[in-house]
Amino acid sequence: MAKKRNFEDFLGEVEEVVTALEQGRLTLDESLVAYERGRKSLVACTKILDEAEKKVEILLADGGANGSANGSANGGANNKGGRKAEPFPEEKGGV
Repeated sequence: MAKKRNFEDFLGEVEEVVTALEQGRLTLDESLVAYERGRKSLVACTKILDEAEKKVEILLADGGANGSANGSANGGANNKGGRKAEPFPEEKGGV
């Protein structure tokens, strides 16, 4: 049975097509076939990202509606202790 392809599979195929087209070693017909394959993979990537975005929006809306937006993703911890979220040390200096 064939494995279901995921975002990374499709993105890898897009990258392969771009590399092949940039190298300029394909014939015109090969380039058109590669472009079509890359375009289909790019559409699949976009669809997967759109679905993921919808899931995140639902999770955020659900979390805001029941008051637990800070709770479920971080093991139940919330911001009631008066602590403010701060960037990691390497992010403070813009590194």
